[in-house]
Amino acid sequence: MQTYDRYVNAVPTYHGFGKHLLKQMVDEVQVAMNHSSKTVLLGFNDYAKHLINLFGESNQILAVVESDSQKHGWKFRSIPVMALDEAMQLQPDVFVCTAVEERHEFLGRITAHPDYRRQPISYFPRPTTMEESVYQPWSHSSFYRRLRQLKAQAPISMMDEQKILFLLELLEQTLYLSGDVLEVGVWQGGSAWFMAHLLLHEALPKKLVLVDFFETLPRANSESVMCLDEIKSSFAFYPHTLIYQGNVDLHPEFVNMRQYCFIHYDLGFDAARLQLCFDCLQPGGILLLDNYGLITANPCLFEHWFAQRGHRIAAAPHSEQGWVIKHA
Repeated sequence: MQTYDRYVNAVPTYHGFGKHLLKQMVDEVQVAMNHSSKTVLLGFNDYAKHLINLFGESNQILAVVESDSQKHGWKFRSIPVMALDEAMQLQPDVFVCTAVEERHEFLGRITAHPDYRRQPISYFPRPTTMEESVYQPWSHSSFYRRLRQLKAQAPISMMDEQKILFLLELLEQTLYLSGDVLEVGVWQGGSAWFMAHLLLHEALPKKLVLVDFFETLPRANSESVMCLDEIKSSFAFYPHTLIYQGNVDLHPEFVNMRQYCFIHYDLGFDAARLQLCFDCLQPGGILLLDNYGLITANPCLFEHWFAQRGHRIAAAPHSEQGWVIKHA
């Protein structure tokens, strides 16, 4: 035990690596070794390498499972890196998850695997606090983590991360419905860019329809910095994007030529404009109001309009957003 402690204490500290987590993993693997348990590590990273350094010669660490297929076939000190299906055939007694940010995904994949035999799965950090116990999509989902890495490429948005996440979570709820996706009030495309990435990730051929004044907005307007060519370039990665420039009040055909499963309404209250959008929303679809909760936007106007149609707005507790699910 003292040898393990000395090893852990000597490990250098660097960004993204926690000695306290390594210590927890060492303790867990040592228990498995003491019980002669055949162990598979989940995630090829520095934690896994340290565990192999400490316990690899016991022949009880069978393999490392890695999500990145490009690493399959690698070895570290003779311990192979492989896909989950291959590792399950080794019939391990214990799984130890060293991929901290992927722990919830590994839990799901292993417990759903047909060869899973209720073997223990250890993951870290050990859930001793509420923060460590609760699934946080923006931090734990591999899709959202990749999206955050790409965030520097996103167009400018007035929405913060929490609002973007809420937008994407609501959009995801509607993707099983027929119909396309609409954003009215695009500005420079910051929020729509994230929606396009979600649609691309889900491999759905849904159109993403974007409607705004863009360069037809008067020069004197303080928000008139929307370059149409720049916006088109920002969405080149999603070929199903349709961009309409102009006043939607004068061009309802921008909207009403399609049905939608999800609408992001990023505008102030306007009865005719709301009617145009809501009429095109599929039953079960969601309309997200970005400016609903702003006092200057007069939330009561939105509430009265929807109440007259037998609907209520649910307010997001963290922001001025509100959403409506359309009844059948």
